Amino acid sequence: FDNKGWYAKEHHYQLRPETIESLYIMFSVTGNEQYREWGWTIFQSIQQYCRTEVAYSGINDVRDMPPTQDNKMESFVMAETFKYLYLLFDEHAGSLIPFSEFVFNTEAHPIRKFKLLSSILKEDKQGQQEDANVKK
Repeated sequence: FDNKGWYAKEHHYQLRPETIESLYIMFSVTGNEQYREWGWTIFQSIQQYCRTEVAYSGINDVRDMPPTQDNKMESFVMAETFKYLYLLFDEHAGSLIPFSEFVFNTEAHPIRKFKLLSSILKEDKQGQQEDANVKK
């Protein structure tokens, strides 16, 4: 960034999941269909420019039209990028992993939240009640 605006330092696209992940989270939190529309546009571009006969490929330079593929498909493409796209568009699947009960780790695996504080407080409260009963 300078006084003339924003400039990308990297011009390749590796099919990374972070943008799709953000769209999924924002849609889940707000219900705003604009996030799905952006996700659909990204999916269509992936299909148009990154799909090969057997897999998907990154793009060497997104400024080139038509873009040239780098012939690499990282493992996160299926494990994260397409998982977040699936969750963004399948309401039933998304409803099975509510944010009130789950978090996603850096590999897009849902992990059930552990209610450590409430468990500790509950145990402490029970222990105090037992102590009070013993003293009587």
